[in-house]
Amino acid sequence: MADVVTQLLGSETGRAEALTRVQKLEPSDAPEIAETLRDAAKNDVVRALVVLHILSLLKAPVVQRVLAHDGLLEQFLSQAQKGDAACAMGHMLAGAASHAPLRAILAKDPAVEAWVAAHSSQAKITEVDADASATASADLVRIKLAIQTEEGKGPLGLDGDACTALYTSLRGSLVDGPAAPDAGLLDFDARAAACTDALEGLYYLVKLPALRDRVADDKALLAVFVRLLQSKARKEAVSTSSLPYLVASILATVAAYAPPRTEEQRRVEALRRSAVRTAEQDIAPQDAARRCRALVSVGLAAPLVAVALRSSTSEDELRRTLSSLFLALVTEQDGQLRGKLLQQGVARALLVLSRDAYAALAKPDAPAAVLAPLQALAKLTITTDPSLMYRMDGSAAQGVQYLAALYFAPQGSLLQLFEATMALTNLASLSPEMAGVVGRAPPPHANEHKDIASSLVSQFLMHDEDMVRRALVELLCNLVQDEQVFAFWSGEAEEPSKELVEGDEGSEPQPAGSSDVALRLHTAQGRLRLLVSLCRLDDSPPEPTTLALALAAAGALATLSSSPATCQRLLALPPSADETLASLVLPECTVSLLDAHQLALRGLVIAASLAQYAAYRKKHNDSATSAEVKKSALLGACRDYVAENARFARDSSEPRLASMRQQALTIAVDVLQDAQKL
Repeated sequence: MADVVTQLLGSETGRAEALTRVQKLEPSDAPEIAETLRDAAKNDVVRALVVLHILSLLKAPVVQRVLAHDGLLEQFLSQAQKGDAACAMGHMLAGAASHAPLRAILAKDPAVEAWVAAHSSQAKITEVDADASATASADLVRIKLAIQTEEGKGPLGLDGDACTALYTSLRGSLVDGPAAPDAGLLDFDARAAACTDALEGLYYLVKLPALRDRVADDKALLAVFVRLLQSKARKEAVSTSSLPYLVASILATVAAYAPPRTEEQRRVEALRRSAVRTAEQDIAPQDAARRCRALVSVGLAAPLVAVALRSSTSEDELRRTLSSLFLALVTEQDGQLRGKLLQQGVARALLVLSRDAYAALAKPDAPAAVLAPLQALAKLTITTDPSLMYRMDGSAAQGVQYLAALYFAPQGSLLQLFEATMALTNLASLSPEMAGVVGRAPPPHANEHKDIASSLVSQFLMHDEDMVRRALVELLCNLVQDEQVFAFWSGEAEEPSKELVEGDEGSEPQPAGSSDVALRLHTAQGRLRLLVSLCRLDDSPPEPTTLALALAAAGALATLSSSPATCQRLLALPPSADETLASLVLPECTVSLLDAHQLALRGLVIAASLAQYAAYRKKHNDSATSAEVKKSALLGACRDYVAENARFARDSSEPRLASMRQQALTIAVDVLQDAQKL
């Protein structure tokens, strides 16, 4: 199989075909390969090292045997002391050190240690003309050989001063060095190799929080990143270079927030740090947010978007890295920052990245990391007018599809479910047609629910957190714009006879209005009763999330009450439901005046609908419904509201509050007038 290596060493004609055969090499081929490379190095050591670098990336176990054969590594080290040969040597060692078993061998080799010491930025005596091109590669080798766990050391096994010195050297090679030309895998250019190795070295170093801050504050270095991304994004295929991936990886690390942890996970992490005595700390959210703002301020988002739009679907690592980076950039709830990101095209990039994430979610074992672009899309959709964020080209429907995937994702977190629900709520607000698109959005995989609308009840029962429940009810408020969803929740899609709830086996059916009836969520009446129960505010003052949930539930009921089917079912509920609705008009707990009038408006709209329904039934010789409404606690609350608030009708000290009170009074007076006619 040495002919494969011979082809790689030869003219360009057979190199491409030889690359496809590299995977067939076996460790038993090592002696023959070693001798072929030894002979080649006599005439062109750089070419031999380039081939060895390729083999180390594609077939590291073979290279492990090759380098150990009859002093070959020592020969290369002695030949590669200056110029391009030294740079190619460092580049090869850096590639070989990516393989853990080979890295362990190289780290223990005195000859390798001596070569790195002589060529890295830490060398006491450096022949600048000869070795400058190899410094970045040698520094990367030093970093990689230090990847280990040592007590009292940093994550790379190097102390803080050494990491800072290495950072300064690598940063200088990028900022002060010449521009790197493009170089193919089988070609070699010292400037391109130095640039690639400097970026890879920075990627490892920025795992230290202090160095992340230095990158974020270094406008000259960030300008280099912008230039590199722009030059590669203009190419026909981003995949011709590893530079976009390296730059995106550095930026993703700089921008990263600490992963969410439970209290127990935080305690375990603290114990781990104590055991290994490391100084590593959690990333403070405010520090991550500051770094993200710094990256956006220098214009990095636009070239990153261009790379995302140009990258091929085969570049999974690059796309995952870009997804994580964009998620970090949009995490801070800063309208101005998110506006800048939208202007630079981040929404377009997220739609492209979400397309691949959506396809991946069709597999049941998809990792949670695949949700990153979907979550980033959700965060932007929550705080942005969807009519501005999504163009009139069907992208809003695409957005619904991807956000529904996040909503249904079994591997998603509670936060991701919440954000998906809020984003879908915002999209559903665009129009009744879009509400229908949202309601009928299916999951990307097999699921017990056919779409979002049919999943709301089970999602509500599955999660008892008020914030998630509020988001689900707010989504319902917008979904009922759609006729099918409205009919399902209002009861228009059911026969009234279904509202007789069966008791225990062998007992007679009970009327749905009996006080001891349980919630039957497969019926519209059961769902309406659930919404009524969410309007209760037992604590004084209520928790903000509980109050928001009550406002959302009351809003949904107010909308649904425009249907006679809903009114019929509300009047059939137990007396406690009537009392709960009355408490909306006159809250018994302590709430602000603004919240009190918002609750009252919703309760009064429900009262108006019930009064109109009773008037309609009276025309059809149904006096029982009129009697039910006239004796209801809700109507009594309307009378009390007018009595308590009429004297404030002309109060204009707070225009918004005065307008709301006047609107509520108008509705309450109309309700009382309608009730007198019953």
